[in-house]
Amino acid sequence: LVTWLAIPPLVKGPLERIASEQLGRAVTIGGIDFQPWSLEFALRDVAVAGANGAPPQLTIGRVYADGELQSLLRLAPVVDAFTIDNPVLRITHLGDGRYDVDDIIAKVTAPKNDPEPDQGPARLALYNLALTGGSIDFIDNAVNNTHEVRALALQVPFISTLPSQREVKVEPHLSFALDGSRFDSSAQGTPFAQTSKTDASLRLAGLDLVPYLAYLPANLPIKVQGATLDADMKVAFEQQPRMAVKLSGTVQLSSLRVADRQGANLLAGEHLKLDLADVRPLEQMVYLRHVELTAPVLTATRDAAGQINLMQLQPGTPINPAQQPVQPASAASAPASKAARAWAVRVDSAAVRGGTLRWADATTRPAAALQATDFTLDLADIALPFTEASKPFSLKGGLKLQDSSVQFSGEATDRKAQVQAQVQALALQLAAPYLAQVLEPTVAGTLSGDLGVQWEAPEPKAALAGATGVTLTAGPLALEQLAVKQGKTTVASLDKLAVEGVLVPLDTRTATLAQLTLTQPQATVGRSA
Repeated sequence: LVTWLAIPPLVKGPLERIASEQLGRAVTIGGIDFQPWSLEFALRDVAVAGANGAPPQLTIGRVYADGELQSLLRLAPVVDAFTIDNPVLRITHLGDGRYDVDDIIAKVTAPKNDPEPDQGPARLALYNLALTGGSIDFIDNAVNNTHEVRALALQVPFISTLPSQREVKVEPHLSFALDGSRFDSSAQGTPFAQTSKTDASLRLAGLDLVPYLAYLPANLPIKVQGATLDADMKVAFEQQPRMAVKLSGTVQLSSLRVADRQGANLLAGEHLKLDLADVRPLEQMVYLRHVELTAPVLTATRDAAGQINLMQLQPGTPINPAQQPVQPASAASAPASKAARAWAVRVDSAAVRGGTLRWADATTRPAAALQATDFTLDLADIALPFTEASKPFSLKGGLKLQDSSVQFSGEATDRKAQVQAQVQALALQLAAPYLAQVLEPTVAGTLSGDLGVQWEAPEPKAALAGATGVTLTAGPLALEQLAVKQGKTTVASLDKLAVEGVLVPLDTRTATLAQLTLTQPQATVGRSA
């Protein structure tokens, strides 16, 4: 009786204060109901204030949770039923990927001064989740339009990271009305379909994503300019041998076009297909049978300031290099044990077919411009994160550079790697912009033969001393029809330079050469007036 009377008024104030601090917005709760004999808990009339005096960002009529005594034994929430009634959400798009909830997102995702060690997904077991009577108003100020979602209803059998077994009373279900168009998972001919009591499917065919791309957040490191989505996925709620939410099926993006932050071309591709075998987000596990990218065109550039566009794609990297964020001292000194727990990712095979690689470098004079075609790449047996017992994944592929070709193969882990390449008639003129920085005469010729790179992570002490663990190998390798010209005058020429058994450990700055052969060397020596 005491807890029934005392807990609601004692909890209400602190709960409002904590929620307001976490969101950076005023949070109010109309009332709290608590039944200690059944551990039933409900919040009534919850509201999150809008920005700058705007109407409430979110209101919820009632949040109800039916807890179980197992929660006390497991020190984690075990809930038999969790329902949200009559939620109303208002989101305003301000333009250029900015929203009126950006301050909340920044507040929630801001790094903590003293982060707790990441123990993986939260320990919880929520059963019979239901949302009823939901409404969403999406106000797009950029085009002066409002999209409305009404009668939103969602039922999920469970979300659990604990081996607890509880009775499941709801079936997967989703229904809503979007701008007057009705969708219901229990109806035929809609993107959502219910396949069994514990399974649900999602099917999309030729969905053009262009109308929705303007709503992507502005702080993304890339700009998606076009894509078409096809999906045939199954969501399974498995209870045996353990509780799991499993995703499987296929997802494909077609006519993909991606630009960098400045709007310059970055990546385009005909198809990107993912074959999902077993994806379990609550357990941070991803298993893909196959990933394939068809006819990609990757454009890499280096501007006059030496900035490479690919290096600027990391999340949080400022567009202006001078605006580098200052890392808090506490974050810089945080031990490695507090790093986020890595997802377990397994990919049986991955492939790139018919690719084109473009490279433009504005730091050279003249500017360098290279293009590789017919790029292929095959990867197999990828498993991340790497462990001491991990087997290396294999790779092989090839490409064409004008009239020359390069084939390569190898294997790698996070501690060592080796790649062997076979080069056929690679023209030295391709490197002319870079050779011009150190050589005034022009160089012509072709390179054919075998090249190799071996890498093994050095010991910590050696790494601090500047060791790289990289060894270059070559041979048999032939440089043919070599000609060094000053203007129209041939200064030196060589029919063929052949080497065997070249070994260059970069750490020791020494080189081993088994054999060197020069064929028909010629040189012209003179002195001008």
